[in-house]
Amino acid sequence: MNNFPRRKTMLCIVLVALFAPASAQLTIQGGVGGGVAVPAADFGGSTVDYYVGSKYGFATGYNAHGKVRIGALGVRVTGFLDYSSFNNSGNSEPGTGTVEVKSTILAFRFGPEYAFSLPFAPLTPYLGARAGINIINGEMTFRGVPRVPSGTYKLQSGVRIGIGGTVGVAYAVAPFVSLDAAAHYDAINMLGKLWENFRTTEDNRLGSYLALNDEPDPLYEPGSDRHFISKTRSINTMHFTVTVMFGL
Repeated sequence: MNNFPRRKTMLCIVLVALFAPASAQLTIQGGVGGGVAVPAADFGGSTVDYYVGSKYGFATGYNAHGKVRIGALGVRVTGFLDYSSFNNSGNSEPGTGTVEVKSTILAFRFGPEYAFSLPFAPLTPYLGARAGINIINGEMTFRGVPRVPSGTYKLQSGVRIGIGGTVGVAYAVAPFVSLDAAAHYDAINMLGKLWENFRTTEDNRLGSYLALNDEPDPLYEPGSDRHFISKTRSINTMHFTVTVMFGL
């Protein structure tokens, strides 16, 4: 009987030793941020590339987002609500007509993060992977462009499934407040590529611009004015972001 208090004390010490580190590394955070959005692969290029159907022709834009992080023991699950905007303007052919293209991507992304602790430093580097549902919208304006009626036209909304990766570092600036600086690369249309036939009754090339059409035109013919998209087009983006995070 005299050993019972001692055993009870030892059990409490063991439980504290097991669970205190996990509690100390528990992460529950949320925050907002923004940054630079850079088109990559076939999502970039020029308006001449857009006119001939080889690329989408977007220039660098901006990103705004919200982020949630939950995890323990260096392994975290993150969720993002991302909004990115891109645009560009220029000629359809050298010295001929003008084209203005705009696009937005609303993305719901989630995935794991793996943190690496640095002793005696307020910095926590991390690596992440994520999958996402991407909703892509946009519009295009043509003025004096060959074989396209002048005007502004809406892009048929498209949904694509993608994957991506993140390299970042979190810096503790105050109790319960940190800054996340990160670089992300996302392949937006890994799944869901599609050719949609939005042909107009007129004999022009407008119909091929009215949907994402990231699969090639099944009626493609070299030199054709209407059937000119010849290949699968990859929609990729890079983001360089800073996020203010609040929480444990």
